[in-house]
Amino acid sequence: ASQEVNLAPAARMASQEVNLAPAPQHDQGDDPVLAAPMASQEGNQALRCNLVDNPVLAAQMVNQESNQAPQHNQVGAAVLGPSVAVAVVNVITLCAVFTILPPAWAIANKRQVLWLVIPAFIAVAPGFWLLRVLDPMLIRWMLSVLVAACLIALVRGWTRPLNPSRIALASVGAGAGLMGGMTGLIGPLVILFNLAGREEIRRTRANILCFLILLSVMSLPQLALQGLLDAQVWWYSAAFAPFFLAGLLIGRWLFDPRYEALVRGMGYAVVGGSVLVGLPVWG
Repeated sequence: ASQEVNLAPAARMASQEVNLAPAPQHDQGDDPVLAAPMASQEGNQALRCNLVDNPVLAAQMVNQESNQAPQHNQVGAAVLGPSVAVAVVNVITLCAVFTILPPAWAIANKRQVLWLVIPAFIAVAPGFWLLRVLDPMLIRWMLSVLVAACLIALVRGWTRPLNPSRIALASVGAGAGLMGGMTGLIGPLVILFNLAGREEIRRTRANILCFLILLSVMSLPQLALQGLLDAQVWWYSAAFAPFFLAGLLIGRWLFDPRYEALVRGMGYAVVGGSVLVGLPVWG
């Protein structure tokens, strides 16, 4: 009994030594689950130390993160990207099919309209493709220079024959279609071409309206095939359509063929304004 009493304190001391012993260390190579978090913690600690000690490294990381952020396309429309703007312009033109097109088609020069529309429709698809592959800034410069040159020539007195050849009509139509596919601005070339003629202003107006409306409607299937008619386009179109329709009806009400010089001057002003707004110098 005396020996058992003497052994009790020794047992308690041995138990305390066991509890105080350090926990067994696991080899990280044998336990990759344990090694991964520990390596991550060590890496984060080292990175924090480097960022504090090296502000240049910190600035570089901030620049890399900002470059990875989504970039907003500021070309085409002021708010919309070029692809969305092109699609919206064509969709909202549907408003004119039942309001403006029938009376305009009745007095238009149908031969000229068709020789403009068909080549333009063929050229729209390459225009859509160029919109996707070319630098938007390059597109803006090319088209601004082209339209400005045509406008200057027209203001300086250039006129076209009363009955232009089929080659001339097809060339203008193809150029307009290419331009429309890239920017959504189908009208400037055709507007200038028609204003350069000496037809009655009512027929000139009808030719322009029929061309714009028909080409926009015919371009919708191509837009759909290229995946450009998404939900965003339909939402924007629904929002803009009432204002577009109101502008069409007000314009029809204001049109008076007795003021031909004023109508032609307004046409020049609209085209010139589109050139100024589209210049890349505005950002």
